[in-house]
Amino acid sequence: MLPADDVEAHHPLEIPNLQKLVSERTGLALPIRDVSKFSQALNVRMKALHLDSGSDYLDILVRGQETPDSEWTRLVPLLTTGESYFFRDPEQFALITEVILPDLLEKRTDSHTLRIWSAGCSTGEEAFSLAIAAHELLAGDEGWHVLVLGTDINEKALERARNGLFSSWSFREASPDFRKRYFRHVGSGWQLDPAIRSMVTFRSGNLASDTYPGTDSGLFSFDLVVCRNVLIYLTADAVTRIAGKLGQSLALDGYLVTGHAELPPQDLATLRPQVLRRLVVYRRQDFTGDYASQAAAAERVVAPVIVPVGSVDPGPDDSPVAPSVGETDTPTDPDQVETAYRAARSLANLGRYAEAAECCEEAIRRAPTSSEACFLLAQIVEEWRGDTEEAKRLFRRAIYLAPQSPAAYLELAALYERAGDGPHAKRNRLAALKLLEAMDQESTVSPYNEVTARQLVRECRAMVGKGDGD
Repeated sequence: MLPADDVEAHHPLEIPNLQKLVSERTGLALPIRDVSKFSQALNVRMKALHLDSGSDYLDILVRGQETPDSEWTRLVPLLTTGESYFFRDPEQFALITEVILPDLLEKRTDSHTLRIWSAGCSTGEEAFSLAIAAHELLAGDEGWHVLVLGTDINEKALERARNGLFSSWSFREASPDFRKRYFRHVGSGWQLDPAIRSMVTFRSGNLASDTYPGTDSGLFSFDLVVCRNVLIYLTADAVTRIAGKLGQSLALDGYLVTGHAELPPQDLATLRPQVLRRLVVYRRQDFTGDYASQAAAAERVVAPVIVPVGSVDPGPDDSPVAPSVGETDTPTDPDQVETAYRAARSLANLGRYAEAAECCEEAIRRAPTSSEACFLLAQIVEEWRGDTEEAKRLFRRAIYLAPQSPAAYLELAALYERAGDGPHAKRNRLAALKLLEAMDQESTVSPYNEVTARQLVRECRAMVGKGDGD
């Protein structure tokens, strides 16, 4: 059997053939000039199958069908990015919850049926976010049948979605109140309310090669299709084909929402772009609604229907750690530090943790006193590498650099809690509570966007067992 890193070296002629087959079957863009990740995935699978020959593995893929037990279901998770979190891209979700869903619900009062498809749903956070949005908009109005379908090519991601159990990192753009309403703490994670889970159906789906729309597949006449952060990983030909099929899968007055700039303007034979609140959505070409009046109405909607935006959860520990003396000789340029930090946040949100960590480290090299970069790097190493000890060290360092900020105490508390260390968790949560109580209660708490001190005080008191009057 080949050593784990020798497939590319020993079978250079098979690499292009394997890339071509995988790209045709999945739509994934796998440039021939960049084979390292692809070769690593092949190494893992060939080693698992005890294969020495790249051509033998190619034969297995050619013969294999995309069934739950096929080799494709084992290879694809190694090639795809399964990053997701609740209410990802708050601006887009505000458009969905304040404009698109209310419009659809108003138009569906006769049928009392709403059909939503999260295409490329990964581990389920997006599909469940859509279900919660519909649930809150209906506000207990019985008699509605809401179908939320989540499909993904990655069967392992779908298994996690069906379990409905999420880590703290999945809530980094969601308020603590949201998590408290719909989840309960189970072990080291958060279990979704069964009522919301029952609204969503998950199943395997390949946007590139599946046949749709059609009644046999159930992929037809959707009121809303959300396909975000999927098309950017696909070839141009695959994007054009998929865009056409997604457009045909919409109801006449349905909406397609994609990630920003994921669809090129050319070759959208079945779709027509529409601008709402300076964001682009897509409608069927044969839809003849009044775009101008709808866009004007969208601008008048200002009150949010739900409160998704915020950031995550708590995390971890003890005595603050000072930065090392002489840690860097790199001159501090505030603009470059801010650029590196912003890049790190964006990369982390895309699940590109290695690159995000490098950007954080660059920011820290340039500004060793950047508590924000330390805080973000701690979140990354804990989520990406599972290195809780390094995360604790970085959170303690963030406390040293910003002793009046409660966030790092909250993160340390959560880390200790997940490790079963109740006393340390309570100590750090009480430290955070003291800082939060001294703040203006309506002020937001960095880096938890739009989460107020009052909300966090309430949550901390509940978790340490102190009533509002204590």
